[in-house]
Amino acid sequence: MSESTRAALKIHDELKNFKKPCIMYQTMSTAKTCLTVSPSSSRAMKVQPASITSFKRGASDFSAQVAKMKSDGCDMVLLARVIANPSAR
Repeated sequence: MSESTRAALKIHDELKNFKKPCIMYQTMSTAKTCLTVSPSSSRAMKVQPASITSFKRGASDFSAQVAKMKSDGCDMVLLARVIANPSAR
């Protein structure tokens, strides 16, 4: 997990005191890498995901993922995805 992601989670936890965060990530190695959490940082932040779900590049229908997160009782969603560079097309 990147330092900026850790900082954002800490701020959200202090402001909103979420209890059931969920993670939704794009199934590309770059996006998945940013979700790597060491056991010590996870315990220190007291964040254990209630749900982890993924989606493929180019997906436009996320209803299954949203339904899963809703049924898991998520109160915050961390989205990890790779944004395409429009000038590279």
